[in-house]
Amino acid sequence: MRATRHLRCDPAAVRSDRSRGQAWAQPARLPRPQRRRKNHRPSQREPTHRHTIREARDRLHRHAQARLPQTISGDSRSVRHGLVIRYPEATSYTSTIYTPVLCTVLQGRKDVQTADRSVDLRAGDSLIVSHELPVMSRVTEASVSKPYLAVVVPIDLGMLRSLDTDMGDVAHDDSDTPALSAGAAEDEVHDVLLRLLRLAERPIERGVLAPVLMRELHVRLLLSEHGGTLRGLLDLSSNASRIARAIELIRTDFALSLSVESMARAAAMSESTFHSHFKRITGTTPVQYVKDFRLLEARRQMREEGSSAANAAAAVGYKSVSHFSRDYARKFGVSHGSE
Repeated sequence: MRATRHLRCDPAAVRSDRSRGQAWAQPARLPRPQRRRKNHRPSQREPTHRHTIREARDRLHRHAQARLPQTISGDSRSVRHGLVIRYPEATSYTSTIYTPVLCTVLQGRKDVQTADRSVDLRAGDSLIVSHELPVMSRVTEASVSKPYLAVVVPIDLGMLRSLDTDMGDVAHDDSDTPALSAGAAEDEVHDVLLRLLRLAERPIERGVLAPVLMRELHVRLLLSEHGGTLRGLLDLSSNASRIARAIELIRTDFALSLSVESMARAAAMSESTFHSHFKRITGTTPVQYVKDFRLLEARRQMREEGSSAANAAAAVGYKSVSHFSRDYARKFGVSHGSE
């Protein structure tokens, strides 16, 4: 006996055949599955994980918000391997030195400027900094009801380089990618940050899982679309690593008389090659970088330690207070005595 084949019917396809006085049905046509294009990168609206980027960001926002008191001034709260920052109002520009770091904006807006570029960070964006870098930044969008909120996690260069063997050549990049890179954060990055925040109040789990999550975060950043600035640091002989060694020399010996020759020697480059790579990566010249570093350190000493202008100038390598005063006013737009 021939088996009867059962077909699903689409109600919209059922119609009456008036000429014969009976109804007939035709099987519903199933939608043809869409084929994903080769090398297709999912858009932000296409879920690629358990949560979409928006859902992960909202969850991060709620967890981060709960860890900060409701204050009327800028506030921050340390969490395991990171910091949650909130500002309830827009701020003026502040000058500082960014160390290697990941900053993910959850709410509000921030402008970050280096010597050669300006980056507008919005909710869902992340900023990756691979080298110590003098910057100016300000919060441009924030209110008491919708404060600026961000999660900041330092990047461990030792941990980063320990991944080199496991990741192979897939993560290498020696194209002089700028030390500051920004873009939309992948949902995988949001997910790791969320899990790190969840561990803040779970001390037993935190001690075991936080190092594991930090390692995963570094992997995610290396594979991210704007992680080229970190991929260049995996190889110790890359241009990015050589420039990082020169910056380390500046950081430790900034009060001394540093020449471009001595910095190029630390990077194992000729002076012309060093100057070219340094500017492409940091956005400024070696001489200007040293000057900015000195001025920022002097400002920190005067503000945080109560040093006089003369003492701060001498501590960072200035021979003349008047020369220091001119450079200070040119850099910060005000005299050191008016702050």
